[in-house]
Amino acid sequence: MLTIHCDPHVYGPGDDSYLLLDVLLHEPLSGRGLEMGIGTGIIALHVSHFFDEFIGVDISPQAVALTRNNARINALESSCVHFFTSDLFSHVSGDFDVIVCNPPYVPADEAIETLEELSYHGGPDGRQFIDVFLHTMPSFLASQGVVYLLQSSLAGIERTKEFLKINDLSWEIIGRKKLFFEELVVFKIFRKWIS
Repeated sequence: MLTIHCDPHVYGPGDDSYLLLDVLLHEPLSGRGLEMGIGTGIIALHVSHFFDEFIGVDISPQAVALTRNNARINALESSCVHFFTSDLFSHVSGDFDVIVCNPPYVPADEAIETLEELSYHGGPDGRQFIDVFLHTMPSFLASQGVVYLLQSSLAGIERTKEFLKINDLSWEIIGRKKLFFEELVVFKIFRKWIS
């Protein structure tokens, strides 16, 4: 069991994180991996050892520092694992066999004032981050790559399905959790097989 320290200014593990982590631990992970939005590092640190190279990014320098500290206290520092600051894919390069993302999805109308708010604030319809991620991630996905995207019913699951269909991406929902006010799902997304 890993020791994961938290910080009040960094998005901490919740039902969404644990659902995504549980799904990932039952999937065949290998090659080059990327987690978009590492927060405390709870997912990255549990799965990074499955990969030849693993990169974890977050827009928050505090999240990156916290993840690096959590890696250190769990003796998980490695020359094959890298954590750094990036606004979505802005400082990421190359193709990935696996991309993992637990995006901000809470609908909110108020203006974002802190980096901490970016960790959950999904814009008026909860899709501000999700839509940019979905449009950008195919450029970073290897030909046989897989994306694991957590999403909430608060942020239009059907809209994500429609986007994937229009953009010739296949998907299945491989994890679900019903909560009092929402349902969480984990999409497994991949390129359509050409026969």
